[in-house]
Amino acid sequence: MTSEFRHLRACVIRLWVNSLQSPDLAYFQDMIRFNEAIDEALAESTATYAEEVNRSRDIFLAILGHDLRAPLQAVSMSTELLLRKAALEDDALKCAINIQPSTGHLAVMVGDLLELVRSASEELGEPTTSLGLGLFIVKEVVDAHQGTIEVCSSELDGTTFTVDLPRKV
Repeated sequence: MTSEFRHLRACVIRLWVNSLQSPDLAYFQDMIRFNEAIDEALAESTATYAEEVNRSRDIFLAILGHDLRAPLQAVSMSTELLLRKAALEDDALKCAINIQPSTGHLAVMVGDLLELVRSASEELGEPTTSLGLGLFIVKEVVDAHQGTIEVCSSELDGTTFTVDLPRKV
């Protein structure tokens, strides 16, 4: 994009110089003002373009992260259920055992992706859209089922919530 402005400037100056019959100080001042206007337009255009690229990237990453989270959670929970409940044959058991840590690694990557987008949004001063109701809703559901919630948090591993619900109330 900036090369187009440089080319435009060179063409206009070349045409302008060719049209001069006798150089005058006023002509050179006009050329200086023209160059300043082109430089200002270039700076504004480049800044606007960079902001739009960053905003588009952040939106794309946020959508990608959220769209990956749900199917990943389904795979993780299904694998855990298979390992707990099903009597799997050797090959199927090996597959389920291999799936479990892989989904954990993917969950960490998706979490990191969402954290990157969240921190970028905070740096830009954009307000967060979360109402903070998620844990409250989970607590109400767990209480209704007479279950328990455990929280384990460390700076290295982050925070893990474990929900236990009884089979029968």
